[in-house]
Amino acid sequence: MAAELIRDDPAWLYLGFLDTSTRRLRVWRVGPGRLVAVVTERSDSGTSITNAAEMVSAQLEIEYPDDAIEVVEYWPASTLDTEHFDRVQIFDGKPTWWRIPVDQLVYRLGPQLLGADDPDS
Repeated sequence: MAAELIRDDPAWLYLGFLDTSTRRLRVWRVGPGRLVAVVTERSDSGTSITNAAEMVSAQLEIEYPDDAIEVVEYWPASTLDTEHFDRVQIFDGKPTWWRIPVDQLVYRLGPQLLGADDPDS
């Protein structure tokens, strides 16, 4: 099954530590009952995805209760580091990250993964 982009929300809201934060959320269906959610980090105010990984994952599980969700944090090149993607998994309530090579994720999700993404919009 080819990955299908099923959601592209430039203003997805999630609960941070003391605030509600907004990030771009894109969700691909990669198989029956399997999703990949790519959340774009931004340099503005609000709780970062890194610091709210547990809350981001929990909210996505609520929004997509019938699917297994792979959560990926996307750092555009305009942030403090070079463009990269990190898979986030929660083990025993603690997040763990793994770097995913850009070309590998593009192969899985398609070229629209690298579409224009202004982290400060």
